[in-house]
Amino acid sequence: MKADSRWMQENGEMFHAPIDPRTKEYLNTMNQWHSEGLFEKKLLSRQEKDWQTLIFNKCLREI
Repeated sequence: MKADSRWMQENGEMFHAPIDPRTKEYLNTMNQWHSEGLFEKKLLSRQEKDWQTLIFNKCLREI
């Protein structure tokens, strides 16, 4: 049986992560950063090889 990652434990207490106030704060922050254009547009659709190339080229520009 697969573990349900929506349930978390903190200080010996179980809580349902999707309704935790910190989850809402996290999602609001991610939405704000996305709206400000801080994420690369193809963030979730790139293959690992593409990420490696992107990071390598960015590092070379900064040298």
